[in-house]
Amino acid sequence: MHLSSFFGTDLDAQLRQTGRQDLVLVGFMTHICVDSTARDAFNLGFGRQGTVAAVVEGEG
Repeated sequence: MHLSSFFGTDLDAQLRQTGRQDLVLVGFMTHICVDSTARDAFNLGFGRQGTVAAVVEGEG
């Protein structure tokens, strides 16, 4: 199972087509999905941006 927003999507191509270089990631399940997407974004050469106040982790 791949939990990154980049896996199996054209997100990378869409971001590059619009000239995006830096990303701000927000979402649910910080320790899984947001983290996986952040790592892939870094590996793909996107700038590292983040905001702790806009992410949530569920219990259980």
